[in-house]
Amino acid sequence: MKKKIVTTICFIVAFMCCMAQQTISPELKTALNNKSGFEEVVKTITDYYVQKDYATDKKLYSQFKKWNRWAWYMGIHLDDQGHAVNISEKTWEAVHQNSVQRNPGNFNTPNSPASNSGYWSPVGPFSVSSGVGRVDRLAFDPVNPNIIYAGTPAGGLWRTLDGGANWGALNGYLPNIGVSGIVVDRDNVNTLYVLTGDGDSNINGFVETFGYIRPSIGVLKSTDGGISWSKLSNIVVPGTTFYGFKLVQSQDFHNRFFACTSDGLYRSTDYGVTWTRDATIGITSVYDVELGPPSYVYACTASRVYISTNFGNPFVAVPNTAFSSVPVSSGRAALAVTANIPNRLYVSFGVDAVHSLLYRSDNNGTSFTLVNAAAPPTQSYMAALAVSPANGNIVQMGEVTLQRSLTGGPAFAVVGTGIVHADVHELQYNPLNNLLYAACDGGVYRSTDEGGNWSSLFNGIQNSQFYHFTGVNGNNNLILGGAQDNGLIQSTNNAGGYQQVLGGDGYESAYLNGNTNAFYFSINTFLIKGTTSPPFNATKTPPGATGFYPSVAIHPANDQVIYAGFTNGIFRTDNDGATWANKGNQASVNGGPAGGLAVSANTPDRVYAASNTTLWRSDNKGDNWTTISGTPGWPGASVAMPITDICSRPNNGDEIWVTFGGYTSARKVYYSSNGGAGWSNFSGSLPNLPVYCIKYTSDGDAYIGTDIGVYFMDFAMNDWVPFYNGLPVVPVADLFVNEIDGSIRAGTFGRGIWQSDLYADCGPLLLLSGITQGNNFYQSGGNVESIQDIPGSLGNSVKYRSPVKIVLKPGFSIKNNAYLHALIGPCGQGVFKLNSSNTALSKGDYFKMNLQESILTGN
Repeated sequence: MKKKIVTTICFIVAFMCCMAQQTISPELKTALNNKSGFEEVVKTITDYYVQKDYATDKKLYSQFKKWNRWAWYMGIHLDDQGHAVNISEKTWEAVHQNSVQRNPGNFNTPNSPASNSGYWSPVGPFSVSSGVGRVDRLAFDPVNPNIIYAGTPAGGLWRTLDGGANWGALNGYLPNIGVSGIVVDRDNVNTLYVLTGDGDSNINGFVETFGYIRPSIGVLKSTDGGISWSKLSNIVVPGTTFYGFKLVQSQDFHNRFFACTSDGLYRSTDYGVTWTRDATIGITSVYDVELGPPSYVYACTASRVYISTNFGNPFVAVPNTAFSSVPVSSGRAALAVTANIPNRLYVSFGVDAVHSLLYRSDNNGTSFTLVNAAAPPTQSYMAALAVSPANGNIVQMGEVTLQRSLTGGPAFAVVGTGIVHADVHELQYNPLNNLLYAACDGGVYRSTDEGGNWSSLFNGIQNSQFYHFTGVNGNNNLILGGAQDNGLIQSTNNAGGYQQVLGGDGYESAYLNGNTNAFYFSINTFLIKGTTSPPFNATKTPPGATGFYPSVAIHPANDQVIYAGFTNGIFRTDNDGATWANKGNQASVNGGPAGGLAVSANTPDRVYAASNTTLWRSDNKGDNWTTISGTPGWPGASVAMPITDICSRPNNGDEIWVTFGGYTSARKVYYSSNGGAGWSNFSGSLPNLPVYCIKYTSDGDAYIGTDIGVYFMDFAMNDWVPFYNGLPVVPVADLFVNEIDGSIRAGTFGRGIWQSDLYADCGPLLLLSGITQGNNFYQSGGNVESIQDIPGSLGNSVKYRSPVKIVLKPGFSIKNNAYLHALIGPCGQGVFKLNSSNTALSKGDYFKMNLQESILTGN
């Protein structure tokens, strides 16, 4: 059995290198052997690509970009020894142990009152011509062709009721949900099953050149169309880290399910209540499973095909001689069958980034023929294959591009007019109308002419993965955001409409102070100046600057002065990018992303800059630097704590906040009132999760973003307060506070951008009503009175705190799987933690007040 992912980076890379031939050369594999820590691994990878002059080779450039994605995410998710962890498990633990989750989940915005803990609502992107974000899986309602489901790697499950014109989220308020398989029950279309775990960002159960993957938490089930969810029994042994690839229900015997995972192929004969791993295939990544004629089941690993003629019990391996051209360490494989020719089976094997191999059997897998030895290239982490149900010779293959054969495979041609985004993760025909659908890095597309032309169908899927974003104080119409796969995205109307400024991996951006029509931003390795109307950009990358995802900051009193943090130094221009000077220090360590740059209007020539673990200050625009990490109060260097963000108070340049990643308890947020000469630990009772970002207002209010939401604190409090009502359970990678308009926005890595009013002081009375989903925290300076209806779903949790009285009035109800906790205590005084002094009113059982009130008081 695989070990937990709680192990050294060396262990992960060793396995990763063995199975990821497409993106890791033998030379790099050798260089990575016996590397024992994250920084050492990152340095080795960076040195390799720099020596290969990656910037002049498109293929190497793409590979190195993915490694930098990995470095960004994994670098802030290590334990205190620098080891990788099961991020999903850590997130779920924090949610339950600290009683911190979120709000509404379903199709419609629930009825939730304003509260002292804010209330978040989405502001997009809901639709971008270039695509909104990555979709990995599709599923169709077995009765209604207009009902379609889409699974995303970080934003949960989505559904359309009108054929794709509009979409809504179903389970986005469960923590860390990556959807890798979807089943709509053939017996009851209101019963849904979801296999979790972001398999398309993973190869053979270990971290590949991507790091933003989410391990599986098993199979989730809903019996009410996605309103509420419960967790079925574990597919694998609890504590094992694994990933999902596909979930299938038998069309002949509906109690039979198959789950493709990085831990093998699992079969259930009781609607997913219990699971058994197939012993013949064993512990290995099973990428695909297809159902052939009655009793036939096909499955594939990276280089093998398995066939069962008895509903999956047992499977028999096809001899290796049938696929003699396939190397043992090949990449992603895929299967496809067609009702038009029931005995036909196609299988594609990804060989490398140059080509893949396509085989065909016309006798249910008894024998195979290599029909295309130079099929479309594979990227190893994704492989889409589909055959027309009306014509078994029409084969669709999706990789970076979409290609089609009309002759059963011997010849392919590029098709896909209308698909404006690369990387196709899934191709499926809807069996009710035979229309072809594609899921890719941009969203969902549909073709009515067998793949020749496509139309986008992703309006409402809010699943963009933002690294950073920004806005303009006093103008909520302007948003700039750097997103993975979708470049720099811009909004100028505050109505959910966005446009792409430039493609690639967008990172950081900043508006000019005196001109909101112009801004600087970073894409991949480039620094660019853009405008809100065409022409959009002009390259401003400093000569000699190296590294991915540079940080950007603009002098608060002079728009000619721009700072850019690259791997090999912090660069400054005094003439709007005409010339640059390297002002020294490393803005990032060994190729990993920087902790950022910060400036203050109060002290305009002062700059704060952070690397992985080091913080500097300059009082003369970067001409001279002083190291201010390691001064009194700074956390010790014996633990792995990368700096994730720095923030200076707008009206006092001496006040500075620093946030940290990693899983080192009670070392999350630090504050200095004297420019870094000394530090105070302000971590308080925050859960043991990475903190991505911090924003500090002129009034002395601080907001932070974590893997499970936003927290607030001011100096009148003794701890952080949850501030996440209505916010999906995804990482909050960046925040923007609009002090003039009294609002705050959160940029998430998987669910786009959200907005709330700023934190309000505790009032004398709080009245709560309506259907309330997700994780919620309500507090009052007086009574809390509730008639809320809390559906019984995983992820639903409500916490009340009052210094006087909490009243559950007639009409209040909470159902199985949901949690309710109440605490008599002062308003605004820290994270609601569960301990023996709390009152647990309900922990999973149906609980309803019909006849009388339930009152808790401090007496």
